[in-house]
Amino acid sequence: MDDIWWPCDLTPSKRPVLANLETISFSQKDVGLYHGDKRLEEFDNGTIYITNMRIIWVNEINISAIQLPIENITHLTYQNAFFRSSAKIILTVKNQNESHISPVSSTITNWNCSICHSLNTNADLKCSTCGVKQIKNEEESVCPTCTFINHSLMTNCEMCQTTLIPDHSTLNLSKPVGDSNKSVIKLSLRAGGMNDIYKLLENNIEQKSWVIRQESVEEAISSVRIHGGGVAGILKNIEETNKKRDNTVQDSFADLESLMEKASELTKLADILTSKLSSSQDVSIEQQQFQNIIQELGIIQPVTKKSSGSSYHKELAKELSDFLTKYSIQSPSSMYSLCDIFCIFNRARGISLVSPDDVYRASMLLEQLSLPFRLREFESGIMVLQPSNHNDDLVASRILELLTERPNGITPSDLSRQEKISVLVAKEQLLMMEKSGLTCRDDTIQGLIFYPNLFLNH
Repeated sequence: MDDIWWPCDLTPSKRPVLANLETISFSQKDVGLYHGDKRLEEFDNGTIYITNMRIIWVNEINISAIQLPIENITHLTYQNAFFRSSAKIILTVKNQNESHISPVSSTITNWNCSICHSLNTNADLKCSTCGVKQIKNEEESVCPTCTFINHSLMTNCEMCQTTLIPDHSTLNLSKPVGDSNKSVIKLSLRAGGMNDIYKLLENNIEQKSWVIRQESVEEAISSVRIHGGGVAGILKNIEETNKKRDNTVQDSFADLESLMEKASELTKLADILTSKLSSSQDVSIEQQQFQNIIQELGIIQPVTKKSSGSSYHKELAKELSDFLTKYSIQSPSSMYSLCDIFCIFNRARGISLVSPDDVYRASMLLEQLSLPFRLREFESGIMVLQPSNHNDDLVASRILELLTERPNGITPSDLSRQEKISVLVAKEQLLMMEKSGLTCRDDTIQGLIFYPNLFLNH
């Protein structure tokens, strides 16, 4: 079985990491795997994702995943449900020795060149600046949450204790009796969805949807080749790369039709620029403005009820977590109003809007799914989203520092402008400190004014 399935990387929200131009078309929970007629107990209950390139099976309990390239499927059929036997999709698959197809490369972190220290994307086999090939160190394991480099034998990150995803897991399963170059795989669909998955796989096989990936990878490799050698070659390569990017932006905004044609190129360019801006320590005003423009491109492939089925709110919670992780500062003192999250999240999704009830249900599942954010409700009824490692003591200490600088007290509006949060959240933070005895307030016709509690120091 290890010559049929390959390990697959997951995001911190336990969703598969997608390759360039790869999109999730459908997902279904409660799916078990069979190898021939043998039921695989180790892969008995998980979530399956169907993309235009792969079939991905995810075990959210053990935080592991395996992938099967659709290109390897030679025959497709199905078996209807009968009494206690669930519906199954039967796949005849080529083994690795016959297909010679490598799995889709999807690594969570980018890599820095060992020569010029330039930041490159996962699709770059060579440095985009100096042309040196990527040097992979199998003795290191990069944390998907804080990017700390751990030893390969570590199971948890030494900095943030995040569970590390093994890069070289093996599946020791026997082959069924029959053709030595082909195996039969069955997908047991206990929660339904057979017709949708079967039609989708049949359509992908007929149209050879995976060919897009191969062409795009070849273009990416050819685009980073160095013309000539030395400093002159490097400068010429940088000049040609910048010229291509300028032409892409100009052509895309010429008219709506050109914009749609160049959408994939703009998406790839935005990811590259975002990763380089995020790695920069000194962020100028121009860089911050440009980063805001990139973020306005939004979520390229939002989760919908049609693609997720019965697990819609579960997948929406994972997408929300990935969105907050990518576009927010995960400080232990961060706090976001659920109303603000609803507006920003819908703006990023474009025309695929979600209702307030869907956002609320997805937020309630964040803590249940062990995602890095959770929903919190104050006594006044205000609901906020905050990181799982949120610390109220850090919030209190920062507000006390502001109070020492303001002898005339501080209002919720002042705190809102200072911390760039909503007035309602700022008021709840000040009331939380008052309840702890750290501050006192003066309720005047001008509003609430909070002062430090001087009795604590006497």
